[in-house]
Amino acid sequence: MGFIINNYLSVYEDRALKVHHDLYDDEDFNINISGAKLLGRDMDVILGNNKNTKNKIREILQKEISKEEQSRLINQIIETNRNLKYEEVLKCLDNIIAELIK
Repeated sequence: MGFIINNYLSVYEDRALKVHHDLYDDEDFNINISGAKLLGRDMDVILGNNKNTKNKIREILQKEISKEEQSRLINQIIETNRNLKYEEVLKCLDNIIAELIK
């Protein structure tokens, strides 16, 4: 998951610049956090009208966020991607959720 967060915006940069240019408008632009937003948007499109799956993904991510430092997912992301910090991972997961449930 951390690898995806680290690379998602870079991989889809051309499309992001053309279609999702708002990702670059944040005053505190962060490639990983913006990449997580794009990932959430893409997940929303891929899952389409499958609300049950969207809700399940949202529930899983929210549950992990609520565990804070005890979250296996968050700790695994940080351990395998040393450049990602705890607060950044939380923002990434929050952005995936926010874009998935729009």
